[in-house]
Amino acid sequence: MKRILHIVSIMDRAGQETLIMNLYRNINREKIQFDFLCTWNRKGDYDDEIISLGGTIHHLPQNTTNLKFIKYFSNFFIIRKYLSQLSYDTIHIHNYHAFSSLTWVWAAKCAGIKNIILHSHNTSAPHKSLHKICRPLLKLFKIRRLACSKDASEWMFGTRDAKIILNGIVPETFKFDQSSRESIRIQLGLGNSTVITHVGRFNFQKNHIFLIEIFKEYLRINPNSKLLLIGKGELENEIRDQINTLGISDKVLFLGIREDIPAILSASDLFLFPSLFEGLSVVLVEAQATGIPIMTNQNLAEETLFADNALGLSIDDSPSSWAQKINKTICSGRNKDALKNIVEHGFDISITATEMQNYYLSL
Repeated sequence: MKRILHIVSIMDRAGQETLIMNLYRNINREKIQFDFLCTWNRKGDYDDEIISLGGTIHHLPQNTTNLKFIKYFSNFFIIRKYLSQLSYDTIHIHNYHAFSSLTWVWAAKCAGIKNIILHSHNTSAPHKSLHKICRPLLKLFKIRRLACSKDASEWMFGTRDAKIILNGIVPETFKFDQSSRESIRIQLGLGNSTVITHVGRFNFQKNHIFLIEIFKEYLRINPNSKLLLIGKGELENEIRDQINTLGISDKVLFLGIREDIPAILSASDLFLFPSLFEGLSVVLVEAQATGIPIMTNQNLAEETLFADNALGLSIDDSPSSWAQKINKTICSGRNKDALKNIVEHGFDISITATEMQNYYLSL
């Protein structure tokens, strides 16, 4: 059996972590096992399941240095020492910034890791200047390059020729279900309201402030509407304050982390996702699998949108413009060929898992 060490911050319910778990559940675990090295020192949402599947979770020793400049360099020595102690042949680094990627790659090389996989999961990040300075330095190391989209490849590696691993899902899980729609609507007290849903961490990237402004404008068109916000994150209290200030708190439900996303999407009438940037959004793929109408940022990865009722708009357009398009898009109804489209565009996790299994075994 080959054991792969995945380098992540924490295994919470988020895009890249969901992909990793989808792979883990569908890969042949008699041939491949996943272990995890987490940089955050707390329990993740998926930790119990990882252990039940036979995986091991390691936590990187915390850097107690307070001086930022010194801390960056001491991280290298902490990582190198810990990787040397763990003695894995293959590590799979999941990252979005060239500086931290460079630290991990360099430390892994010094620790004697034979196979280093760097997997790009996004198309932007804070400290862009530092990222652009460090990106060419990655070429100094012999690594294997993966990305979730061509845009994510270009962001991390400066070219669009990394091996693309699409963020696959289990299509049947997200098939529209009328009984789930009725059940969730009763459970959440939604009645016959038009339901708009967003799934995503409360952070700058997901653009919640703009999302709330859009929904406020849509309420002018259709007062009988509800907004479901699923996720958690550092900006949640700020978004709650915004909603209270706008006087629409009775129209917005904060649902936290949920395990019944397919049922909630079945209960919804439109998926709203004005994210500023994404590598390749798993939840957008999941939403398209349910056939629900979608409105999102037109500048997201070209691989992301493939459903006929998925519309991309500019985030420079006004909230009012988005609201008017929502009103028209909802009328388009659900895509009846949703599951067929998922498979045709390569987002079936069984395909992705087989591809990754063969990739790991070839190393």
